[in-house]
Amino acid sequence: MSLFRHLATATGIIGTLFTAYQAQKAAADTMKANAFSSGNIRAGRVGVLFITTLFIGGLADALIKRTFS
Repeated sequence: MSLFRHLATATGIIGTLFTAYQAQKAAADTMKANAFSSGNIRAGRVGVLFITTLFIGGLADALIKRTFS
């Protein structure tokens, strides 16, 4: 694997984690403002993590594979 592909992969991972963190924070803040229980907030955060990782991570992976194929 080339150095540029390693850098692209690391950037994709960092970008996915950052986006997931921001999405979780926004979901939790919205749910707290609407008086959801802590269990519901936790479930919402897990759901947001899954969806964000699936879409953003999948997009980053597809872009990296297409670029370096």
